[in-house]
Amino acid sequence: FNLTFYIQRSLANMSVLNKLDSLIDYINQASTSSSNDDGQPRFTLGYWKICGFANTPRMMFVYANVPFNNVMYEQKGAEDQFSRAEWTDVKHTLQLSFPNVPYLIDHARNLRLTESGAINAYIARQLNIGVQSDPELAIADMVDGVVRDCMSMFARLCYGQYPEMRSVYLEQQLPPKLKYLESFMKDKAKFICGDTISCADFALYYMIFANSKLEPKLFDSCPNLQAFYRRFNALPFMEKWNALEYSKLPLNNTVAKFR
Repeated sequence: FNLTFYIQRSLANMSVLNKLDSLIDYINQASTSSSNDDGQPRFTLGYWKICGFANTPRMMFVYANVPFNNVMYEQKGAEDQFSRAEWTDVKHTLQLSFPNVPYLIDHARNLRLTESGAINAYIARQLNIGVQSDPELAIADMVDGVVRDCMSMFARLCYGQYPEMRSVYLEQQLPPKLKYLESFMKDKAKFICGDTISCADFALYYMIFANSKLEPKLFDSCPNLQAFYRRFNALPFMEKWNALEYSKLPLNNTVAKFR
């Protein structure tokens, strides 16, 4: 048994492992870096100059304290036939596979995404926001789907038969969804998945926020959702968020009947 050879070989293996660990750390840091080599923000988010589908990704960037290019397109008013030219003029120049808003550009990876669900999930993974594995991810996706259903009904009302269908929405359409969400959030100490946040929590917060603008007393009979909303509002990043322009934007675009 050659002790000297054994020690030398062990030290060599440790050196290799240390180098591998350093390489892995470097790769991880590169994948989660918030800026490019030129010091510019790594991410560009494009959407209308409203809350809408961009509220969740904007909130996540602020939560993670990550700077981003916030590109906002403005729809004109009735005097300009509600023109959307600010967006449509550049829509097919951005090299998007499926041109739409919101869009996300990851300049570090030359990745261009549309579809809000994909964007939100990608940001959460890249910035290590909250839950990162199943079954928690599956639970967050499930609740996010329910929230999307609620917001689809909200959008149809705001852009459609408002105020004629307001009472139908508030009394018949939305309550069944809220009943399930209220029951689901019972005994949740903090977030949808328990103690750890997920991108679905940002979406749920915005759903409550937007619908409370429509009817301030809507959630009076939903103590669990109210408690979640208070907890979310008490998160440290919310003071910064509430001071930003993003939090004060209209809910919906110029053409909407309820903004």
